[in-house]
Amino acid sequence: MKKYLLRFGIPTILAVMFAGTLYILNSFELRTKAMATLVLSDEGGMKVYVPRKESVGLQAGDTVGIDQTMAGSLVVVIDSVREETENFVLYVHLSDSDGRSLRNRLDGNSLSGGYIYARSVKLRDLFFKRMVK
Repeated sequence: MKKYLLRFGIPTILAVMFAGTLYILNSFELRTKAMATLVLSDEGGMKVYVPRKESVGLQAGDTVGIDQTMAGSLVVVIDSVREETENFVLYVHLSDSDGRSLRNRLDGNSLSGGYIYARSVKLRDLFFKRMVK
C-alpha cells in the first residue's frame, strides 16, 4: 500500500493542485480602475476626462460610478462621449440627487479627481503576461 501511495499519490496531488490553479486563473476577473478628472462648468454641466490609453468602451446612456472624489462616490449617467488625442471626454449628469448641488458637495471647487472602473481583466491574462515578461 505504501509503495502505491508514494508512487501514485504525489503525482495525483500535484495534478489536482495544477487543475485547481487553472480553474482559479480561468474563473476570476479583476476590475481595473482608470484615473478620472471631473470638471464642473459654470452652467452646471459636468465633464469627466479619462485617459485614452484606458480603453473604457463607454457609450451614451451608460451609468458609471466615479469613486474617491472629494464629494465621495458619485453615480453619473453619460450624455455623450467625445474623443480627443489624449483623453475621452464624457459629458455626464448625476443620476441621483440628494438635494445638494454637486458644487456644494465639492466644497465650492470645480475640479476633482477620482477613479472610474474601466474594464475587467481575466486573472489568467495577467498571469501569462507576467510570465512572458
